[in-house]
Amino acid sequence: MRTMQGESGPLVGEWLHAFEEDSGDLQVYHPAGAEFAPTRRPRKGLLIDAQGGLHLQLPGPDDRLLPASDAATPLGMGRHRLPASMAQVGPVLEIVECTAERLVIRVLPA
Repeated sequence: MRTMQGESGPLVGEWLHAFEEDSGDLQVYHPAGAEFAPTRRPRKGLLIDAQGGLHLQLPGPDDRLLPASDAATPLGMGRHRLPASMAQVGPVLEIVECTAERLVIRVLPA
C-alpha cells in the first residue's frame, strides 16, 4: 500500500474514475491522459498535488470537473478523510493499490 503524504511519485496529478472497472466496494481511477471508453456518464476525479493533498472533483453543469472539496485530511496508512458537509462527517478514502497507470481506492464510512 502506498501513502500520499509527502509522495511525489506516481500519485501526483489528476485521476479520473473508471467506473466501468469498479468491483464491489473498490473504485478504480486512471491518469487523466489515459484512454477511456466513450460514455454518457460524466467521470468524477481526484486531484493529488505534490504536497500530498487530495481534492475530490465532480462534474459541473457542462461535465467539466470542478473542485468539490477542500483538501482531504491525511490520516496515515493510505487513508484520507474528505471534508465534512454541514450535516455529517466526511467519508474516508483508503488507497488499496497504486501504480503509475492505476489507482484503486475504497470509500470507508465516516
